[in-house]
Amino acid sequence: MSLLLLKCCIILIAVKFANLQEPFDTRWVSSECVDINGKPQMCYPPFTSVAADRKVTATNTCGERGRQKYCIHMSNSGMASRCQYCDARNPDESHPPEYMTDKNPNNWWQSETMADNKLLHFRDSVNLTIDLGTKFHVNYVYLQFKSPRPHAMVIHKRFDDSSEWTPWAYFSSNCYTYFGMAYSPRPVFNKPDELICYEEYSTLQPLYEGEVIFSVINGRPNYDKFFNDVDLQRWSTASQILIELKKMHTFGDERGAERDTLLTYYFAIQKLTVGGRCLCHGHGNECRKSSGPGQKERLVCVCDPAHHTSGDNCEQCQSGYHDRPWQPATPQNANPCVACNCNGNAHLCEFDPELYSRTGSGSRCIDCGNNTEGINCERCKSGYYPNPKQPTTCLPCSCDPVGTIDGQVECNAQGQCQCKPGIGGKSCDHCLEDHFGFNAGGCLPCNCSEGGSYENRPACDSQTGQCICKQNVAGKQCDKCKIGHYGLMSNDPLGCKPCLCSLHSSECKLDEEHLSKVAGRPGEIIELESLVKPDQTIINCPTNQKPCYACLQKDRQHIQVGCNGTTEGHLHCLCEEDPNQCPYCPSGWRTPQIDPRSEICTCPPQYTGKSCEFCADGHRRDPPGGLITDRCILCTCNNHATRCDPESGQCECQDNTGGLFCDRCADGYYGDAIAAINSSDACKPCPCPSEAKCEQVHWPDRSIKVVCKDCPDNRSGIRCERCAENFYGDPVKGIPCKPCDCSNNVDPREFGNCDGKTGECLKCLFGTSGKHCEQCLPGYRRNLKPINISDLSDLIPARGCSPCECNPIGTLANYGSQGIGVCNPETGQCPCKPGVGGVNCDKCFDGFYGFHTGQGCQPCDCNSVGAVQESCDDRTGQCECRPNVIGRQCDQCRPAYFNMTTSVGCQSCNCHIYGAEISQCDKNGQCICKPFAVGVNCEQCQENHYNLQAGCLPCPACYNLVQARVAKLWGMLESVFGPIKQGPSTTSLITRESTETFDDKELFEEIKRLNDTIVKLYQDILGYEADNSIIDQKQFKNT
Repeated sequence: MSLLLLKCCIILIAVKFANLQEPFDTRWVSSECVDINGKPQMCYPPFTSVAADRKVTATNTCGERGRQKYCIHMSNSGMASRCQYCDARNPDESHPPEYMTDKNPNNWWQSETMADNKLLHFRDSVNLTIDLGTKFHVNYVYLQFKSPRPHAMVIHKRFDDSSEWTPWAYFSSNCYTYFGMAYSPRPVFNKPDELICYEEYSTLQPLYEGEVIFSVINGRPNYDKFFNDVDLQRWSTASQILIELKKMHTFGDERGAERDTLLTYYFAIQKLTVGGRCLCHGHGNECRKSSGPGQKERLVCVCDPAHHTSGDNCEQCQSGYHDRPWQPATPQNANPCVACNCNGNAHLCEFDPELYSRTGSGSRCIDCGNNTEGINCERCKSGYYPNPKQPTTCLPCSCDPVGTIDGQVECNAQGQCQCKPGIGGKSCDHCLEDHFGFNAGGCLPCNCSEGGSYENRPACDSQTGQCICKQNVAGKQCDKCKIGHYGLMSNDPLGCKPCLCSLHSSECKLDEEHLSKVAGRPGEIIELESLVKPDQTIINCPTNQKPCYACLQKDRQHIQVGCNGTTEGHLHCLCEEDPNQCPYCPSGWRTPQIDPRSEICTCPPQYTGKSCEFCADGHRRDPPGGLITDRCILCTCNNHATRCDPESGQCECQDNTGGLFCDRCADGYYGDAIAAINSSDACKPCPCPSEAKCEQVHWPDRSIKVVCKDCPDNRSGIRCERCAENFYGDPVKGIPCKPCDCSNNVDPREFGNCDGKTGECLKCLFGTSGKHCEQCLPGYRRNLKPINISDLSDLIPARGCSPCECNPIGTLANYGSQGIGVCNPETGQCPCKPGVGGVNCDKCFDGFYGFHTGQGCQPCDCNSVGAVQESCDDRTGQCECRPNVIGRQCDQCRPAYFNMTTSVGCQSCNCHIYGAEISQCDKNGQCICKPFAVGVNCEQCQENHYNLQAGCLPCPACYNLVQARVAKLWGMLESVFGPIKQGPSTTSLITRESTETFDDKELFEEIKRLNDTIVKLYQDILGYEADNSIIDQKQFKNT
């Protein structure tokens, strides 16, 4: 326990000592490298034991040359024996230098004794070297010896791995004798890096576990301003430490001493501790191990990104951050490296001290990109201009030497080169829209007509000078209409209107007379361009469509047309049958203008009219009655007419001829219309009744040459001598031809449907017969149809008759000659067997069943109370019963049910399983009770009995007295009120006229009723002022 307390005390003292060695101003330094706002601030790695587990090398170690003996001065030093052995080959006896930093208090490093190395102490020192892995700000060096402390010792350091060893501290029992230096118990430092000698850590006592403490910065100038004193920081900085053990403490007997004495003289160190912080110059808060191929393991700082530093100790600025010199961070200023001001055009830069002192910005950019130059890549190179999308970068001017004045390569800040006349473009590499002929002299103007140019934008081919014209415009300057077009107008998207000329000519001109009428100045000469309405657009559409508004382009100056014009001059994309289907115009629109132009065509000889829309005299349309676009040809009248209708081609026929071209005889005439006039073959009158026509026939077996046709008055025959089909009469005898009346029950396409003389029908159809097919055949019935299709109840006879379709199972044996049942010919009702109904005798009447038996149907006789309806199952006769009703006729209750009604069927008896003899009750619902069980359902024991399940056991005899008293009270009540209402009771031993008795609650109600009656009688008596000893109503109630 005492050893544990001692160790705890040592640890507490070490912690306190470490804190005392820290620079005073570290308490204001944060471990975070940025503040809460993300702004860089000075930060520091944590205070650590720098030497822990680090490799220590020694110039002399015991046991490396074999097993060596050593002894101690005193046997009470904690060792089991005064003398021990050291052997590097045996782990239990080895004492290598790494034991000084392994944190194991039972391990130590030890040198050879004077007995084994004669030069120790006299000539050779023992050097202990520890590599810290990187530069540290060291606060202290602590040694705990296992042997007596050295008589003389020096601690050296290296500022970095490439520096020379420099003394850091001297230790001696006599500083002046050994090092020629004065000693002061309380030294006063004149400068931060002043070198002194210590005597207090070189005394002989204690012999073992003596300490050497070297406080690196404590008490030195600016100790409280450590991060502002460069000399103090450099003084505390070390990357390697060398401890030179020069002289041992002896008793003055080392010269010529015996071996046993020399075996007690050696150096031994139990603990080596170095306290400090990894040096990151305030730009990082962590050091990590790092190694690589062929490199020793070292520690490097993790430089915080916000500080933009780099290097093993954050000792330089990160690439691209050299706008000001690198500086270590201080509590007052984090001094982060600042990005080079290269405007994003260079990845590399360097620090220029002279530039920094002159301008405050020291970054000089290297290899400027994006076509820039300057210290900060801040301007464009010659022949380049700022990129509009990214002004810090530059784009090449790309000036065309041919189109640029004097072949200059420079352009302005917008990238515009200086162009020659008529030349355009940023690079002066093409002609302006209205110019052509790009060459060293510039470009020539096209002089395009604006009204005839496409979209009214004068522009031409840059090589030929040909202007870009509207669809129907021609000419190098787009100043005239194409052949077959007329009337150039600037607000017509197509420019000119096509010559339609009814498709008979392609040559036309503008109808100026029509223009004067449109302008309201008949007879005057009107300029077509004066009729142009600039805020409107001419849009021609087919006759069945209407023009839409013309949408403007984004410039709101020119219209947007998405299609070419047709040969008729229509713009189908701007025409719609329904104007609501026209597109929406987000940039504005122009309304349609009525086209004022009209054509005058140069027509071929066979046409006439302004648009060649008529046939000339002596010509007709081919085909006759055709469109105005159909051709016109000479009239064709076969020499029987001199004129014809120009549209229909109908000739004005003579000489008994007719037809469109006088190519047949007129009606009522026959012959050859082509034959010579007045010849025997020419047209002559028909040998037929008036109004009849005729035609010539060639029947080899008959002499008849002419046959009449289209006979009048329903007549027919070669000379119209008889009645036509479906007519009767005798035209020869003067009897007119009348239609045969066959009730529409014959096929009018057949021949011989009726007698031509009498009119009697001969080919009746659809199941009919009779002279006029007015009757139905046996086994058929009249067809009927509704007078009004919306009212199917009002029927009238229709055409024909239909088979009776009597069902043989339900029909009486009365069949026609064809084996089908005979029905009423008018109604179609078949003769049904008993109980069978329907027009076709195909089902039982409602309330009957058994159709399938073929014997007719029997009545269901369903009980009116127990059945849901009168009808029953067609095959079994089973009625549809109400709940809990059974029987084919639903005339009885299910067992254990009673009281059949139309509302609920039969009710359950609910006879008690223990109190009733059986589950069935009588017609009133009264169950048959076991002895001593009472109630409608036998659900309780009678008075003075209990336990229905056990058979109603008798109660003790005293309960009989209660029963007798209750029976007496009932008798008294009946003597006053007469027989009281009957109901179920639980007890009764007194014989009564009725087996019914009452329970206690009913008895109480009857007694209360009796009391109320007496009170009322008393009130009546008081009303008559009768004498009575009871004078107070309340008194009466209390009696």
